[in-house]
Amino acid sequence: MLSLAGAVIFLFGFRQAFKFGSQPSKQRLVIGSGLYVAELIGALVLISGSISGLYVAAVAIVVNVAFMISAAWLLVVSVYSARRQG
Repeated sequence: MLSLAGAVIFLFGFRQAFKFGSQPSKQRLVIGSGLYVAELIGALVLISGSISGLYVAAVAIVVNVAFMISAAWLLVVSVYSARRQG
């Protein structure tokens, strides 16, 4: 299950950030983790035979992609503003 691997990588990044003293957003951690859980639940429902699991997983994937794009955008804006101040 690729979603599980993605969730592990996502959580590892937050673990590293906390380990090195950074202050990542706990709200983004909860939302991102929830999206991966929704993907896993959708996959399990689909495997159990209900087509509704496909819709749950698909919506979670699309929202997760938008979430990742917003994270990348916030990173770029943060680096740009840090360069302007420094």
